[in-house]
Amino acid sequence: RIKNKKNIKIEITNFNVIILNEKNSLIEFQQDYKSESFNDKVTKHLILIRHADGWKIAGEYIVR
Repeated sequence: RIKNKKNIKIEITNFNVIILNEKNSLIEFQQDYKSESFNDKVTKHLILIRHADGWKIAGEYIVR
């Protein structure tokens, strides 16, 4: 959790959208997180599902 952090910088690169079918998509990207006390660079996957009122995130996963 992010608590009492200052100067947080998150950079997203290599963003790629993969349409799985009309109701499901996979978003893949690199996330570079930097704060005063922690740095991390990971590949992430988001699973999105289309609902009547728009797209919703069904899952977020770190892929090393």
